[in-house]
Amino acid sequence: MATNVSEKDKTLNEIIDMCVEKRVHYRQFLNDFMLTHSEDWHDSEADVTYGERIMFLRGKIQAFDECAECCESMLGRTAPPTNAEIEAVAKRLCWNSCKWDGVDSYAAKDEDDAWDYAGEIPGFHEEYIRQAKELLALARRAVAE
Repeated sequence: MATNVSEKDKTLNEIIDMCVEKRVHYRQFLNDFMLTHSEDWHDSEADVTYGERIMFLRGKIQAFDECAECCESMLGRTAPPTNAEIEAVAKRLCWNSCKWDGVDSYAAKDEDDAWDYAGEIPGFHEEYIRQAKELLALARRAVAE
């Protein structure tokens, strides 16, 4: 058992390191983008505006931060994720995504409001729960070995 815990912690630390590296990369990319592009920038190929690109990059940075925090909280832990943990991660993924809002006229007040609204869009809850389970399984895969 001690070997599995040690291997799990090693895997978690590798994920934390990767998240930190990715966060630094995307933070630098965001800073460079903001310095070199004006607010009227538009990528016509991808149909992406300046604001959308900024939101996308900030979402990636926050996701890597939260993944690292989640992994740090699991160091030394062997229990599988609870439904509450899965839903909490799914809600945060939903809130951080610029895709949860299917209607331009609706702006969520907070994470729970976004989650409730996303529940009205077929398949959204299920997809975020799938992503949350995948992230948590990646972080805890050593437990199953």
